[in-house]
Amino acid sequence: MTMNEYQTPAMQQLETAFTFQSVSGKNSGFLASTRGQDFAFGSYPCGAPELLFIHAAGHISYTVPVSYTLAPTSYLIVMLTVRGNAVLRCPNGDISLARHDFLLFPPGFTLQFATGETPFSYYLCFVSGVLAEQYLPPLLAESPFLHQQLSPASDIALSLFPSMAPLLRAPDTDTALHVNAVFHTILSDAAYSASAKARAQKLPPHVRTVRQIYEQDYKNPHSLDALSAETGVSKYKLCRDFSASLGISPLQYLNRVRIEEAKRLLASSNDTVHEIGSLVGIDNTNHFIRLFKKSTGITPLQFRQISAERRPGLP
Repeated sequence: MTMNEYQTPAMQQLETAFTFQSVSGKNSGFLASTRGQDFAFGSYPCGAPELLFIHAAGHISYTVPVSYTLAPTSYLIVMLTVRGNAVLRCPNGDISLARHDFLLFPPGFTLQFATGETPFSYYLCFVSGVLAEQYLPPLLAESPFLHQQLSPASDIALSLFPSMAPLLRAPDTDTALHVNAVFHTILSDAAYSASAKARAQKLPPHVRTVRQIYEQDYKNPHSLDALSAETGVSKYKLCRDFSASLGISPLQYLNRVRIEEAKRLLASSNDTVHEIGSLVGIDNTNHFIRLFKKSTGITPLQFRQISAERRPGLP
C-alpha cells in the first residue's frame, strides 16, 4: 500500500497545514517533502496505548533553500537540528538555529521557517496524548515554545532521535510501547534541562559567577582565594553557599564540568585518554580515569566504545 492509497489522519492534517516553497518558487505539500526521506507515520493497532502517541517522526534533509509555514495543528511538535542552519520567524523576533538546537512547540502553534545554509537536516516529530501534555507546563514556563542548545554530551536525547522512524515502521503493540518510552525519555531530558536553567537563574550572584568561571575555564585550577577575590565574598561563605545551592562542593562541580567535556571529546574525537584528560585540566591520567569511572561507572575507553555503538544514525 502506498502513501497515496491510504492516508492516516496525521498525513491528512499535516498535508493541509504545511505550505512549502523551494528556491525555485515551486510549492509542494508535506507528504512530497518526506518521500525518499527516513520519515514514517504511526499506524498502531487498536488498543495501543495512547497516553503518548507518535503520529509522525523522522529525519528530513533539504539540499536547496526551503521555506515553509505550518498552520496550527493538534500536535505537539519537536525538532532537532543536525546540520546546516535556519531561521525561525517569531512575533518577537527571528531566532537563528544551528546544529543540536532542540525545539518544542505546543499544539496550535503557527510556525514560519526558512533554511539558511544548505544542505540542512533535522529530526521532526509530531506527538499527542495526555502524557505529552503534562510536560508542557515545565517546558513552556518561560516562553510560548522551548528552544535549547543540546550539549554533544547529551547522549540520551541525541541517540534516541534516529530510532523514531524505524520504530514507527513496525506497528505492533510492543513497538508502540517502545516508541512511547523513547519519546518519554526525550521529553524528560528536555524538562530536566529546562528546570536546571530555571534553578540557575535563582542562584546567588557569587554562586552564579563561580559556576560561570568553571564552565568557561575548566582547564585551569581555581583557588578559593582567587574565587573569593573575584566575587568579593569570603571563601568560607562561598563554599557554604555553593554547596547549599547546588548540592556539591565547588571542586566537585568543577570536576563534573570536566568529565562532561571529556565525554564530548571521547565521543567526537580520536584524541587519546591522556590527551583528553589534559585538555579538560586533569594531567594525571590515572587520576582522570578514576574520576571518570566514579562519575559514569565506566572507563573512558568503555564510554568511547558505547558512544560509537549508540550513535551511528545521527548525522
